[in-house]
Amino acid sequence: MINILNIINKNKIGKSFWPARRIFLRWEMDYLDISPEEFINTIVFITHKNYSSDRKYIKRWRIIKLILKIADEINYHKISSGFYKHGNYSFAVDSFLRTELKFTSSLNGVKIKNDLINKEFSEIILPAIEQNKTLFIQPTIDFRTWAHVDQPPKEYQNFYFYSDRLLDGFNDISRARSRQDIREIGDEISDIITYFDPCLTHVDKNILNIYFDFTDTLENVFSVISHRNITREAKPILINLYEIYYNYIFSFFPPFKQTLHGDNIENELINYSGALTYAGSKIEQEYPRLKKRIKRKNLIPTIDELTSDIENEITQLNTDEKHKIVSLFSHIP
Repeated sequence: MINILNIINKNKIGKSFWPARRIFLRWEMDYLDISPEEFINTIVFITHKNYSSDRKYIKRWRIIKLILKIADEINYHKISSGFYKHGNYSFAVDSFLRTELKFTSSLNGVKIKNDLINKEFSEIILPAIEQNKTLFIQPTIDFRTWAHVDQPPKEYQNFYFYSDRLLDGFNDISRARSRQDIREIGDEISDIITYFDPCLTHVDKNILNIYFDFTDTLENVFSVISHRNITREAKPILINLYEIYYNYIFSFFPPFKQTLHGDNIENELINYSGALTYAGSKIEQEYPRLKKRIKRKNLIPTIDELTSDIENEITQLNTDEKHKIVSLFSHIP
């Protein structure tokens, strides 16, 4: 946590200790009363002013995390947040940035509200903005590691780690150039799913049933590609499956509700519930429609193809693993 008194002394606010101390005491009493809009706008203003040529690196999802990081560090509770798709997130902060400050692509095009700039807050918090600059302008892969692996509560770090690996695998599909590329991506995604599934114990069973059906459908399409030369027909289907997963199914997975904190929890839950209602309705509309397309295009593996897949899996097992499978089947009546 930031020691505001140390910041005051370090930056020589006031001509002596006691004037600085009076500023600190007044701030300590008053800063919790700042409105969320003033809090957000002032941080955006300082960041915009301080980061100059590096503003292009501060996308909306990064500034959200900077605002929430500072709020947590100084115990500002009027903004609630929880861990969502891209790490720590607040629906209220995101909405204010988009609708009021017109924050779209990066910090460069933001429309700061001059009447919501708190000068005293900006002076006190400036050192924190400067200290965080290196962290927030670093390359995407490094920033994502901080936001998704280092920052979440320990019990959800594996969830974000394997979730990112799975999304990376999906993204690789669009860049795949050959049938062999897609086969290798399919094998990689299948392995990741094996590790990702145990990270979903916090997810509602109803959505898990949809997810398991989805992964079965996905792996079936990969199986067909491995046995038949139909990459051109199958690749768009794989991309559509990814879109349904990322835009809708995945919305139910992050531990937003479990990690939500702050004084505005009720409004955050209302927005969260609305997002899930929308995602659920889109799953009901689009997923069955896509499964029908998969069936029409004959992208469902035959019994022989599935048998071949199982035999290939078994040949790759070590001796102990083979013995376990034999033992398992021997107990089936």
